[in-house]
Amino acid sequence: DWAYVEKDLRAAFSPALADALLACFSDEVQACLACRRELINFKKLCLHLWQAGSGVEKDLRQLASFFYCEVVSSASDAAEQAAWQLKDLRRRRYVEISSALNECRGSVAGIWDARNFAKAICALPRHPDRGVPWKFEALPGSLEVWKPLQQARHFLTNHRALDAHWAARWPGHAEEEEEEETAEASNSEVPPSNDNTNNNDNSNSNNSNSNNNSNNSNNNNSSFSSSGAPASAAGAAEKLPAKPLKEQLGWKTDREMVPSALGPEGLRDLLKAVEVAGLQLPGPALQYLRLVLIARGCSKAVAIRSALQRYCAALRQAVAEAEDLAKQLEALLGGKAECGRVSDADLDGRTSFSGTAVSAGLHLHCTRHLLVLNGMRPVLAEMLRWLAPMVELRGDSARSFVSGSRGAAAFVPRGFPDILGKHRNAAAGRGHREAMLAELAPGGPGWPRSARPVQEEELKVQPCRLCAVKLTRLWLHRGLCLTCEAGLRAQGRCPYGGQRCGSRSFCPHDNRCIVCEQWSCEKCALLRGDGEDVWQLASQRQPAVIFLDFDRTLCTTKAGASPLEGNHSLDTDLVSVCSSHGRVRIVTRNSRREDIAEFLGRHGVEARIFGDSGAEAAAANTTATTTTTTGDSGVEAAGTLRSGQASVPSERAVWVRSVKREGLKSKAEVILQELATLQSDDGSQCE
Repeated sequence: DWAYVEKDLRAAFSPALADALLACFSDEVQACLACRRELINFKKLCLHLWQAGSGVEKDLRQLASFFYCEVVSSASDAAEQAAWQLKDLRRRRYVEISSALNECRGSVAGIWDARNFAKAICALPRHPDRGVPWKFEALPGSLEVWKPLQQARHFLTNHRALDAHWAARWPGHAEEEEEEETAEASNSEVPPSNDNTNNNDNSNSNNSNSNNNSNNSNNNNSSFSSSGAPASAAGAAEKLPAKPLKEQLGWKTDREMVPSALGPEGLRDLLKAVEVAGLQLPGPALQYLRLVLIARGCSKAVAIRSALQRYCAALRQAVAEAEDLAKQLEALLGGKAECGRVSDADLDGRTSFSGTAVSAGLHLHCTRHLLVLNGMRPVLAEMLRWLAPMVELRGDSARSFVSGSRGAAAFVPRGFPDILGKHRNAAAGRGHREAMLAELAPGGPGWPRSARPVQEEELKVQPCRLCAVKLTRLWLHRGLCLTCEAGLRAQGRCPYGGQRCGSRSFCPHDNRCIVCEQWSCEKCALLRGDGEDVWQLASQRQPAVIFLDFDRTLCTTKAGASPLEGNHSLDTDLVSVCSSHGRVRIVTRNSRREDIAEFLGRHGVEARIFGDSGAEAAAANTTATTTTTTGDSGVEAAGTLRSGQASVPSERAVWVRSVKREGLKSKAEVILQELATLQSDDGSQCE
């Protein structure tokens, strides 16, 4: 906090010297502190996004594992081909789910990268001599999203060698080639086996190291026999083209510190500003100033901004690399001569992969890489869009992001998109989940083999907390299996929140919990959205009264803080709602209602405090002589109250109501009072 820096310097130096010292680096430090504040809230927002994205990814993994089937036919006669055609619907469903899963993985990887690095930046050591985590000196290679970029680059570089390798090992066995490559590449989730983590690239890499040494005839012979293909002689095996090996990256802990200029440079610049100003401090005084800047986090704040600049530069490289790789993969799939690397000459005149030894498998590999990049690219661009301006913040800049570690409520600036909306719809829509539950119902095929493996194959199974069926972790969500979860939903109960989520927050139309699952339903009149959504909804429906929370909704404050302290801002769309709608009630647990009213007044919103006798008297005088109608709803605003009823303001204005100051138990009491008054005033029924 900048106030502590001022306090320490004024305690040791004369007022004139303290003011001169503060003037040397005040703007710089406060700008860095503002950057740090925004980044802290941004990383918490990314945590909520990543948690939500991980849940969506798990839903898609379940669907992909359940509907897994061979994507490429290996049928050799007419009967087998006819049976294959009967499975076409399931195959198409699996391909659609797999594509959505790969895109979701790319998006979640981009969110996790932003969360991971933002947290590492905020957790930089306070003392500049301790160094920094190694990843800051290894950018962009240390980015989490750089790994899938490397995998795509490796495929583009070596796809012809892969083709030659498999063609040489299985000459004349195109069907076996395609089937094996398809099983390795097509499954976005794992095939029905024991591994539910689906680390295809790592498994491929390990197999290439252990089983595909072109100089080892024994390994080659064992590989041939396990696949059913005839084994080659030792002399012939030595002539086989080697399978390209992937680079093995060693694991390193994020806590490993390395020397870096991030910390010392920031402190050096702050002390140099004092020297440039001509303030010649003696050695002890300079050392005291240095310790204050370190202890109060000034040097760390400067290092945070510098580290954020490095990260943004690395993100730009990742975005450019992803765009380049996507173009090359698209060119490879379409056989186009683009980017100067993948051309018709590279494909030996072939169209796409058709005619190659394992064209189907390579095609699926290529498609998988492209889908991951397609999911990652917009997320990286969006993260860069909001992180880059943080570097340019000033000390008096308004806050843009406010988010806490607990709860899903967050204040985001206008234009921040729903990154996971597309993937959420893919997991919940299209009837995939309903089809899976139908097969799990009594009389259906039941659980896939990957859900209930034999004990020799899988030991990590856990029981459902309701039916006690033992399944792998992929098929249990918060201790419930799919069938028990569906049963609770059919009863109109939230399977996750228990008693905390009542029936009113559960949507009977889609069997979803509005609270736990961030669901929206127009039929239930329960919608989730940002300030712009509220503004559009209020304009379309012209409601009789609008209730708004203040902290982390209308304003960037949280935990009952005063909006007059710090550089807080308001949601511009919700401000428009307050200005354009005739009856708005701000209902908050924040007890600083006077500060709220004053802050709103500074931003052009005339607000009155409920409980202020002067304001209520003025409202009574106004309503005694004026009757106004709200749009087409025909709702009149009057001040008549029944005897014994709480004094509830009914004038068409913005009123601030504090639950704590009024001695109420919850916000619901305020809302019910307002609705009862509205009904008594005009006799209408409020929904």
